[in-house]
Amino acid sequence: MSTQSFWDAAQKIISVTEKHPFLVAMVDGTLDIECFQYYVIQDALYLDDFADCLHRLGDAPGIPEAEAKRLHEFGTGAQEAEKALHNSFCQQWNIPMSKTTPQMPHTCLYTSFMSRIVATRPHAEGLAALLPCFWVYMHVGKCMLKLREELGDSVQRPPQFDAWIDMYGGAGFEKEVMEYIAIVNGYCQTADGETLERMQEHFILCCKLEHMFWDQAAAKMKWPSELDQFAAQDKVFLHALQGFAVRRLAVAIDNCNVFQRPPQFDAWIDMYGGAGFEKEVMEYIAIVNGYCQTADGETLERMQEHFILCCKLEHMFWDQAAAKMKWPSELDL
Repeated sequence: MSTQSFWDAAQKIISVTEKHPFLVAMVDGTLDIECFQYYVIQDALYLDDFADCLHRLGDAPGIPEAEAKRLHEFGTGAQEAEKALHNSFCQQWNIPMSKTTPQMPHTCLYTSFMSRIVATRPHAEGLAALLPCFWVYMHVGKCMLKLREELGDSVQRPPQFDAWIDMYGGAGFEKEVMEYIAIVNGYCQTADGETLERMQEHFILCCKLEHMFWDQAAAKMKWPSELDQFAAQDKVFLHALQGFAVRRLAVAIDNCNVFQRPPQFDAWIDMYGGAGFEKEVMEYIAIVNGYCQTADGETLERMQEHFILCCKLEHMFWDQAAAKMKWPSELDL
């Protein structure tokens, strides 16, 4: 098996992604510049984590020295060459790039997934998880170059669109992609069947995440605004109180004798609204409070940021269930 097998397995989502409306609109000049600005900012944030993953892979014990050196060079390239393009755009638009700029939902999803694979799974799996960012970008870049040539002078585009197409559709980026593919292919030749299966799974999932990244930019997706209405100190008890609120609602409905619920609903409500779960939550809060008493200001700030973000993710988890959300390849794209 080789990386070509991964590509073939992901062909359905890749063929859809190369025609993504965001990318096509970049070439025909109809893309809303605010959507592109949103994308550039989120992609710059993504590249920070992508570069970190490449450096982590370069630090993996036991890998050949030449491979380690090249992985670190790839990481530096992502940090410097690619981000330089993004930073130049922001300078042209007079948009400041701040360290406090938040990753939006799909950016967070993508970077969290690839970081977890690189940190917790074998080296070969980490390499495979990062491969779509190289390969899919080269592929769509070339597709966009072809469409641009076909359109000729019939359309006008902002210069930033052309600069982006030139970078990812150009020979320099292709050379780097082929070198990275060669590294991954080397591990494909020696990996066992289970590892190859995991590598392919990560590759396909990250191809889906690439598609969703452009979905996010097209929609200028943001975090659930409703959660921003809670004061930060109230969020500390949000999860603990959630069950009690649901239970009170269920009791009110019972008193009305209007609705009937499946027994599984009541079992869930009883568990998370019950005294046993409350006891565990309060014990966990006590542990965290212990660290709050000794943490410095910067650590406390990061702790609160992570907590607020995960409260938003809790909200989105139920959004996902309510919508029975699926991955892009399972939709009628």
